[in-house]
Amino acid sequence: MRRWLAALVVLASFSAQAQQGCGPSNPNCFVPMPPNGDSSDRAASTRWVLTNVAGGGTLPAGTAGGIVYYTSTSAVASTIQLPAFAIVLGGGGALTPTTVSGLGLPGQLLTSNGPATPPTWQAAPVSTVAAGSLSISAGAIGSATCSAAQTASATGVATTDVVEASFNGDPTLITGFIPATTGMLAIIPYPTLNTVNFKICNNTSASITPGTFTLNWRVAR
Repeated sequence: MRRWLAALVVLASFSAQAQQGCGPSNPNCFVPMPPNGDSSDRAASTRWVLTNVAGGGTLPAGTAGGIVYYTSTSAVASTIQLPAFAIVLGGGGALTPTTVSGLGLPGQLLTSNGPATPPTWQAAPVSTVAAGSLSISAGAIGSATCSAAQTASATGVATTDVVEASFNGDPTLITGFIPATTGMLAIIPYPTLNTVNFKICNNTSASITPGTFTLNWRVAR
């Protein structure tokens, strides 16, 4: 008799806990959230979850490696398989998301091409380290020789940089750079620490005294 009474007490206890639902006395239960737009803090029923979540409680078939997206407020779909490290772009209202073409090269940046045009990978902008102009004046330069280096201060320039230079005007009227079958002078630019250098070399068979000219120069990286 005592055993039967004990069993009845246990069953009564379980029944009481089941009626309590979720709360401080039953903290381990799971309660589905209510439908979207319902701010009453009430729990959704299991029936509602099975009826409304992706057509009976299961997600629609998708593509492995794809991205799940909403085609409407109540329907989802999957993109095609995406390559590793692809960047996903929004497709707009109910449209499939897309990816940026290619994965880019080392050092490239994803650059906007304006409204309604997908961004593309482009080289990083060039930053000018130093720039200036230099007036070049040299004496006679013998055949197969070069002048002393003409220099300009260029703070921040390293020996690994590249010096770009051009005449600030038409050089073909300057002695030494007038086109001729006998050849003309050549300008050799190169960097040293915090300095840009220019040598004028004579590739002709006779000595040449070049006219004075100005070079515009720049070092960028």
